[in-house]
Amino acid sequence: MVATVPEGAYPMAARMSVVAAPAPRYRAGRKRLRSGLLDDLVQLTLLNRKYLGFVLRGAVRKVTAANGTVFIGDPACSLVSRGGCKMRYEKDVLPALLFLWQLSRFVSSTYLVHFIRLNHARLFCHPKLE
Repeated sequence: MVATVPEGAYPMAARMSVVAAPAPRYRAGRKRLRSGLLDDLVQLTLLNRKYLGFVLRGAVRKVTAANGTVFIGDPACSLVSRGGCKMRYEKDVLPALLFLWQLSRFVSSTYLVHFIRLNHARLFCHPKLE
C-alpha cells in the first residue's frame, strides 16, 4: 500500500495531496511499479484508474513554455475547459468591430477574421474606421 489514510469522506484536495506524493516514483518507475501504485491509489481514493494515471503523469511536473514561462502542474487544481468562453473587447474597439460585422453581413467570427484580412486596405480607409 502506498499510504494509509483513515476511513471517511475526504474532499478532492485531500485526495489529490495523497495522489501527488507518489507522482515522481510513478513517472520514474517501470510498468509493474506503476500498475501497483495505480491499484493502491484506486482503492484508497476511489477515483477512476485512467484519471489517476493522467494526474500522476502530470502532477508536480515543471513545463517550460517557448517564451520561458514555467508552469507547475498542480493536481489540486480543477481541469476546467475554457471552451465557449466569450471574447471581451475594449470599449474603444467595440464600435469599429460592430461596424465591420455589419459590413460583412453578420458573418461568424471565423469568417469575419478572413473578411478583415482580405479587405484590410479598403476597410481601414473608411471614415468610421480611421
